[in-house]
Amino acid sequence: ATRSAIGISLSSADFNTIDMSGNITTAEGSGNYGINLFLSNNNKTTITGNITTLRQNSSGLFLSSSDSNTTNVIGNITTSGDASDGIQTFNSDSNTTNITGNITTAGLGAEAVFFNGSNRNTTTITGNILTTGQQAPGIYLIGDNDFNTVTMQGDITTTAGSSSGISIGAGSDDNTISMEGNITTSEIGSDGIEIVQSSSRNVITMTGNIVTNAIDGQSTGIYIQSESDSNTINMTGNISTAGFAGFGFGIFESDSNTTNITGNISTTGQSAFGIMLNAQGI
Repeated sequence: ATRSAIGISLSSADFNTIDMSGNITTAEGSGNYGINLFLSNNNKTTITGNITTLRQNSSGLFLSSSDSNTTNVIGNITTSGDASDGIQTFNSDSNTTNITGNITTAGLGAEAVFFNGSNRNTTTITGNILTTGQQAPGIYLIGDNDFNTVTMQGDITTTAGSSSGISIGAGSDDNTISMEGNITTSEIGSDGIEIVQSSSRNVITMTGNIVTNAIDGQSTGIYIQSESDSNTINMTGNISTAGFAGFGFGIFESDSNTTNITGNISTTGQSAFGIMLNAQGI
């Protein structure tokens, strides 16, 4: 039988303060998060120590339908199960999350930082991100996430397919991501930065290099597509891609975007243009 073994759990709990020094490890069963806030608002949680989860659907930090919370983690977050994100913010608004440490995930669909249907959250990461599972972007916003801010100092590395470094999609608008560090992806369909699926007016600022090493191809350095309009990308650093159709920078069926790149673009694959504008790309 599956048992619940959440490290710190707040359910319908408001205005609490939790300070902890020590590690959190959850092992048995699905849904055993390191820290879980459900229907809980205005709480402050600080942990000095590492968070480790070992099963599926067991994110390190999971905020669900919870608003205006502050969570500080001084330590590493490590998950190994499928759909076990490092940080998952679902249907939650105006939260502040500060991570000083590395985030590592290993499962299928286990993003390091994942927003779904959440608005006006502020997330700060000082440390590196590593994902090794399929369909596991480093920073992933999908499903009407608006006005969120993510600030990161550290590198993003993904090693499996369909795992972009930064991915904004499914109608996520007006978000701001600032990053100092490098992005490296290794497999097919893993772009460095992508804005897709009608996502508009997002601003991404990056100081660092982007490298996509997908020999099988289709991993672009920066990719904007599918009616994603009026986005701004500012990048200081070099872009290097390998593999078929691994464009340095591509815009497809998207309008009025602004991209500023101070650095070199290098591509080595067949049909891998440095800059590619297609259909309604402007």
